[in-house]
Order: sequence, then structure tokens, then C-alpha cells
Amino acid sequence: MRSSLVLALLFVPIAASATPPPKEKPAAGCSDAKACFEQGKAALAAHDDLKALSSFDQACTAGTLEACCFLGVMYGEGKGVTKILEKAAAIYSKACAAGGALACVYEGRALSNGDGVPKDPAKAAAQWRQGCDRGNMLGCYFLGAMYEAGTGVPLDFERAAAFYQKAIDGGEGQGLYGLGTMLLQGRGFPKTEANDVRAFDLLSRACKQGEMQSCTNVGVMLLLGRGTKKDPVKAADFSDLACSKAHLPMACLNLGICLVEGVGRPRDRKRGLELVRQATPAWRRRATS
Repeated sequence: MRSSLVLALLFVPIAASATPPPKEKPAAGCSDAKACFEQGKAALAAHDDLKALSSFDQACTAGTLEACCFLGVMYGEGKGVTKILEKAAAIYSKACAAGGALACVYEGRALSNGDGVPKDPAKAAAQWRQGCDRGNMLGCYFLGAMYEAGTGVPLDFERAAAFYQKAIDGGEGQGLYGLGTMLLQGRGFPKTEANDVRAFDLLSRACKQGEMQSCTNVGVMLLLGRGTKKDPVKAADFSDLACSKAHLPMACLNLGICLVEGVGRPRDRKRGLELVRQATPAWRRRATS
């Protein structure tokens, strides 16, 4: 299973679904459910967690399913309330059953990680499929990752690639990372120069959207000249970006080696060895997890 699956999800809009949500009613303390939701987001941005929690609770109760996702995250992270993973999972499940696409994606994450519910990869895949079918492209990405890993569903590279492509077509940058990495590793695709070129394009686009693991891979490809012309300076730049912004062990390890060897950066053996020393244990843990 990709490590991306356990990363924090972004708050993204819920797409329209075939099952209409409950009709919104005015909630206490706000003029209507939408106003409560907006009030909650403003309070969250102002670090007023208690007010945000109350507003999201009112908006969710009144039928704003996107607000239920915010409410679930607050219970899951313990923001403004005692951390209760079981409560968060229950909120996601109820909102998913009511027709929320994003809620299904959050429920799938809880089932995949065992957050507040027993781990159930097959059910996680089913919930991500619901989210994908309802138009949430992050759900399509996660479902693709399940097919690529053969977790909760049969191993199927063709389906994995198809769901990644669907995510890409829907504007979800994680799909670029998923399909680009499959091409780079030759998973379901022959290892050809043309596929390397395509992988470099997809991963470069994902990196521009802030997907730091893609930036790490772009750095390696630039260093090796796979799918693009060799460029040690740019390779070190991408490794530096992913190391400094996301502290990714592989990126920091690559940057450290560049500094030790003087590749793409002036030689700095002291700093390079320190980066290698710090990154190696974390990289080993990540590689064996």
C-alpha cells in the first residue's frame, strides 16, 4: 500500500451524488446551514477550534455533508474536542450513507488505517469506489492504489492505471504521481524510453502541484538521465525541495549524497554526511513498512 494513503487528506469539495442530501434547515446560532458551515471554516482559519466545532456540528446536523467531513476531522485530530476516532469514523459513515462523496473517501481512509474501526481493506476499497463513482477524484486515486498493491481487491495493474488516469482527468494531482510511478517502475508497463519520458512528464506535473514524493522521483530521473536529459544541478534542486519542505528521507538521502560527492552542489562533506546519517534510519523504516 502506498504511503500516500496514510497522509492527511485535503479538504476538497464534495461532488454531486445520485442520492440527495437531507434538506438543509436553519441551525441554532446561524441564519442557515450554509452560514454555519462558512462560520466554521472562518473560525478554523482563526484557530478558534471550539467555535469551529460547534458550527460544523450545527451545519452537519442540518444536512451539509461537507461540514460533516470537517466535523469528523476535528474529532479525529482532537481539535476543540477530545480525540475520538470512533466518533469521527461514525460521522464519515453516516454522511457517506447520506450521499456524500468526500465522506466516503474519509470513511475509506479510516477503514484502511483502522482509525476508530477495525481495519478492513476490502470495505475501504468499496467506500473509495463509492466516492470515485460520485465524482470525488481522490477516491479514484486511492482505489487505483489498492488495485496496484492488490490490497482489498485483486492485483490488477490495468485497473490501477485506469483509475489513476480517471483521477488525472478529473484534476486530482495524486493521480499523476500514481501513474507516473507505475511507468517509472515498469509496473504494468514495459520499461521503455517512451514510458520514461511519459513518467517524467507526469511526475513533473505532480511536483508542480506540490506532491513532494514526485519531486523526489524527478530529482532521481534528472540525476540518471531517465526520460530527460541529465542535469545534476536540477536534480539536486528537486532533492533539496522535497527534503526541506516535506523531510522525505529519500530526498534528504539523495541531497546528502550530492553534497558529499559535489554533484550538482558545491562539495560540503560535513552537511552531506549529516543528511545521510539522519535520513538513512528513516528511509530504512519507510522501505520496510
